[in-house]
Amino acid sequence: MDAGQGLHIRQVVRRASSPSPHGESATVGLDVGSTTVKVVVTSADAAPIVRCARHQGRLAETVASLLDEVLPPRARLAVTGSGSAVAAPLGAYGVHEVTAAAEAVARRHPEARTLIDLGGQDAKLVTFERGGTEGGRPHVAMNDRCAAGTGVTLERCLRRIGVSAEAASRVVYRAEEVLPLSARCGVFAETDLVNLARRGVGVDALVASLADAIVLASLGALARGITPRAPVVLLGGPHVFLPALTMAWRRHLAALWKERGIDFDARGRDVFVPDDALYYPALGAALRCEPAPEARPRSRSWLLRAAATARPASLSREERALEATPPHGERPAWPLVDAPVGRYALGIDAGSTVTKAVILDGSRRLVAQSQRASGDPVDDARSLLSAVKASLAEVDPAATLSAIAVTGYGSAWVAPLVGADLEVVETLAHARSARAVMPGVEVVCDVGGQDIKVLALEPDGSLREFWVSSQCSAGIGMVLESTAREFGVERDRYAERAFVARRAPRFEDGCVVFVDAARVGFQREGYEPGEILAGLARALPRIVWTQVMNGVSPATLGRSVLLQGGVQRNEAAVRAQVDHLDATVPGVRVAVHPYPELAGALGAALLALDGASARAPRPLHLPVATLRADDALRCDLCENRCPRAELELVDEGERRTFLVGHGCEAGGEASARDGALRRREREARVPDLYSFEAHQLFVPDPSVKALRRLPRPLRIGIPRVLAQYRAAPFFRAYLEALGVAPRDVVFSPATTDALWREGAHHGSTDPCFPVKVTLAHVHHLLHRVHDRGRRLDALFVPRVTHAVTPVRHAADCASCPVVASSPALVRASFGGDALAERGIALLDPEVALSQPERLRSQMFGAFRALLGMTRDESDAAVDAGAAAVRRFEARLHARAGALLSAPAQGRGAVLVLARPYHADPGISHHVGAELQSLGYPAMSTRAIPRDEAWLRGIMADELRRGVIADPFDVRDLLPECDNSGGGERLWAARVAARHGGLGVLDLSSFKCAQDAPTYAPVRALLSEAGTAYCALHDLDETRPRISLRMRLRTFAKTMQERGLGPWS
Repeated sequence: MDAGQGLHIRQVVRRASSPSPHGESATVGLDVGSTTVKVVVTSADAAPIVRCARHQGRLAETVASLLDEVLPPRARLAVTGSGSAVAAPLGAYGVHEVTAAAEAVARRHPEARTLIDLGGQDAKLVTFERGGTEGGRPHVAMNDRCAAGTGVTLERCLRRIGVSAEAASRVVYRAEEVLPLSARCGVFAETDLVNLARRGVGVDALVASLADAIVLASLGALARGITPRAPVVLLGGPHVFLPALTMAWRRHLAALWKERGIDFDARGRDVFVPDDALYYPALGAALRCEPAPEARPRSRSWLLRAAATARPASLSREERALEATPPHGERPAWPLVDAPVGRYALGIDAGSTVTKAVILDGSRRLVAQSQRASGDPVDDARSLLSAVKASLAEVDPAATLSAIAVTGYGSAWVAPLVGADLEVVETLAHARSARAVMPGVEVVCDVGGQDIKVLALEPDGSLREFWVSSQCSAGIGMVLESTAREFGVERDRYAERAFVARRAPRFEDGCVVFVDAARVGFQREGYEPGEILAGLARALPRIVWTQVMNGVSPATLGRSVLLQGGVQRNEAAVRAQVDHLDATVPGVRVAVHPYPELAGALGAALLALDGASARAPRPLHLPVATLRADDALRCDLCENRCPRAELELVDEGERRTFLVGHGCEAGGEASARDGALRRREREARVPDLYSFEAHQLFVPDPSVKALRRLPRPLRIGIPRVLAQYRAAPFFRAYLEALGVAPRDVVFSPATTDALWREGAHHGSTDPCFPVKVTLAHVHHLLHRVHDRGRRLDALFVPRVTHAVTPVRHAADCASCPVVASSPALVRASFGGDALAERGIALLDPEVALSQPERLRSQMFGAFRALLGMTRDESDAAVDAGAAAVRRFEARLHARAGALLSAPAQGRGAVLVLARPYHADPGISHHVGAELQSLGYPAMSTRAIPRDEAWLRGIMADELRRGVIADPFDVRDLLPECDNSGGGERLWAARVAARHGGLGVLDLSSFKCAQDAPTYAPVRALLSEAGTAYCALHDLDETRPRISLRMRLRTFAKTMQERGLGPWS
């Protein structure tokens, strides 16, 4: 939220009398931001004058207008901010925005030690050595690209959940209301917040959670291991207009200072937002003003003329604007069938932001439709049903409904409310609608406000393959709409403005945060709003066909493409997609759905009609509904304490209640006892080998016997992260064999939201989440174990450089270098006072699990000083550890046998293609339990039996043709495979492809460079074999539960269509 957002501008603008009271000694500071322009006029003659106005992409005009109003004659002028390129044509002095803000704070608050400034796009942290700018150069940190857009994100998030800026400003931050929400990236925050809103969470909790997440993300992105010292000055629009944000800073900084033994004012006065905080950068620019080479500020006409002539006169091929000439794709009519019209079906699509309802008669004629976007699924459903009921009554006063189907993000709420016969996964509803409009369609592209879905269909209409936007490619539809709104362009006039544009700037990256940051840059370069809108439209097909589909060419999927989703109402977006497909798919036929924004609801209604004959007609009726969401309803089955809502329905005196919005299947139970009972019943029907493995890895092996006694008991803490999911049985058995009691080998618990949030502030770098969470696990061992009475003697965090894998003939079996170096992060963050003050030794030896003799030396060197054993005793303990691993894998392989024989009974199982640490449910977002709830058992790559005779049987064809030398060879898939995890992924994918009874869920953490080379060969192998496949390559700390569940439900449906049914 850049300074002066929305209605708040009227509260902060101060009007000055005319003429200006400032004389020739006046200095003017101009702060040109991403969305607003601020002006401060200062002199010794009078009080400062301030102005603030939104520029709506017209920087030069807005700056000129403000300066015409307030610029005194012969005043000196300084410019700062992201749009400071206007300084040159004005003859003004340029000041870096960090320097300007720091100068204002130093002059106004010389006692300040830290400045935190959150703007529309940028976030800054400045630490002063001894207050003000005295005593040394300030330390400056700014956000990276992924953390950009703090203010814009805040504004967009509030708009998405229907909360006005005024309502948000009244929220009082309460720590007990805070729910897990990721603000590492603006798209992640938006996704999480919409999911929480759809789960019935109240406005106060949503705003408090957003404020809390922004503070945690800012600490991680800006502090990077540096402790902000008090007093702390908070600047920027978000701090001015959202008091909850300041309260969150006070809470988290106080906790940090307390943990690190730093004195602070417990009443919160050490963290404050000064008066006129919006204008500090402009004030600082004025204070730093020095005469420019051309010292006299120029006129409005000079600025406008300079802005116009600064833009390039010629157009490159990439800068060509969209052409408004037809065709923009075929426009088929909604198809009707010859059938009795007296049957009616209701279809509802409860989307992420808008709920839509349609009624079809037996001939598929659309007799009623309505849309609602209040953000409250119950209110939306109530209003929609009233509207469509009235429309239906006009057509047929005696009409009854034959069937009701619901789809979309909010279907869990709406389905019981309307008495739905079917709850349909979104992808299937969209596929059904597409087949009706375009029989034989091969590719469906659905672009909504938040999600993008691409469906590849078989000739019979079944789902062959599907892609759903990751969080880095989500939200582009909202960006098109919000950018137009920012420029004052109505949605219906978007295409009109884009088609008359002279040029279209190229947006290089599909991420919404990057796109929005690039928009600001293009504004600064002088592009007109219409040109930027054209550029955004042209970016859409690159996001769809490159980013969402991970580089899979649309030409490989088919030549008939149907475009649907609300964005396809935008003719500029359609034109860009048609141009892109014409250029990349020879002979392509592109059509646009006649009701693109209603495609999901229409698909649900068609599916309802398909099965309507088996159901008794009933009137369209809605019971009295109440949705309650408060702290008492939180689930208590695990530490996450996920929020839930209770939907109460009262109909003719009968009262029914439903728990909705829970984070996992178990959360649907009213009590922990009921949840545990349901879990045991489900486990008996559907074994979850994936979760079983994650638990059993850390359980003591009773076969391990101590080879010696320790002179005194020793307790060793081990973070349950990374390589421990591969080697925990080895390390535990090694320590127990050398005399450490099983109870004194203390592993941290599995990752939870609470564990991560409590220890998230330690990081000084921004690696993948599995590495970042290591520091939170160490924090837990120090603060939740050692400091609470179970004192640790040592912390064991090995640098596992090489791993044991089943793959042969590989160039190497090295671990990921980021993973292997994670102990260095631990030493950097905790290796000083945190461990020394507690008397804890940090053991971080290099460990090569795949090299036995080297491993013996490494383990002896690591523990000799602490345990005092001989080399022979250490070697014997290494042997005990290796034996423990063999016993563990034997038990695992035995259980896997039942899953691998399931296809004989028409049942399928899921192979989770992932790194070992994805077995941590907090890293994989509980996919094992989610699949179990859908009736499918899951297993890891490690669970695949290594029986060579069995493997030769399923790989007989490749062995006979000489494609592979033995069943453990992957050189045909990746000739130079030198990474342990990559080799395992390829080998396991081949097993699944040849077995025939397994679906593959491909997991990878966000932007994993080690896994990326395997994506294409894995997909090609599984696609050629016809194996059901689902890829989740964007796992991070955020947990988009509803989106994840939609993908897994779609995956389960593809397995069923391949004859692999669920176990229950």
